[in-house]
Amino acid sequence: MLLLSNPSFPAVDVRAGRCSFRLNITSRHVCQVRVDFKRTQMLLPRRGFCLDQYLSVTGSTTLPRSNRFCGNNPHQHFYVELTEAGSQVRTLDFEVVTQVEDRPYNYSLMIQQVDCSRESNQLKAPAGCFQYFDEEVGVIDSFNFDAGQYMNNQNYRICIGAVNQSCALSLSAADGHFGIHQSHPRQVFIDRSAVGAQSCNRDYLWIHHQNRHCGAYLSPVHGDTQSRPVISGRYGSVYQMEFRTAVPARFDTMNRGAGFRLAYRQLAADSGECPARKVVDDKSARPRWNRMQILA
Repeated sequence: MLLLSNPSFPAVDVRAGRCSFRLNITSRHVCQVRVDFKRTQMLLPRRGFCLDQYLSVTGSTTLPRSNRFCGNNPHQHFYVELTEAGSQVRTLDFEVVTQVEDRPYNYSLMIQQVDCSRESNQLKAPAGCFQYFDEEVGVIDSFNFDAGQYMNNQNYRICIGAVNQSCALSLSAADGHFGIHQSHPRQVFIDRSAVGAQSCNRDYLWIHHQNRHCGAYLSPVHGDTQSRPVISGRYGSVYQMEFRTAVPARFDTMNRGAGFRLAYRQLAADSGECPARKVVDDKSARPRWNRMQILA
């Protein structure tokens, strides 16, 4: 385990500049690197982009472009999938770039190499999962949720490992904890929920075996005026969601939304809450997926 922090951590810094670190992957059994944000409050994005300050990760990764992170991300994490081991040492370059002076920030990143030769390694995430949760109940935030603005060009998969006796996953968002801009607000008022590919064709959260969701509330009902739990049935060992955003033609601060903070709960098979076993997702709602990535 390694820690990468700003020079004055846990105090703040205010200087511009670059802080770089190279991680050498010497074991051929390492297939992933997990990065956890600890007490991190970087400078906020502007109009959805990380401009004033950002963390980038490049190197021997299957992601085709650099990843950029900024903003307020307490307790967040992500996985970097590595290229297959060859004759050369694989590397990952971590760099924090600060473009402006006299604005306070701090960050601390915990970096862990994941040995995939050990089947019992609890750190290992399923292939293609940018974030991975393995508890029965928990909370999932979009990046920079606490600062009230989700970022452009997000494109990643969130996975939750199914516990042995679970039959489905319940996802809910309290009032004010879900806000994703609708592509076509004329089809439903902007202060309501939107469901499906027609309304949510640009920025959306896609819940596996459910549908695309955007708008002001998380609900299985299109045009709803309140939040309601969304249930995703179990079809395998992992529950999945995908968060996708684009670059808006016009950045609308009033209707942009913060992203999401989801409380999840795995439903037990003997709880009486399990839905009928059927695939309910609309195939037209599925995003085209090759490899999960966050694009700068």
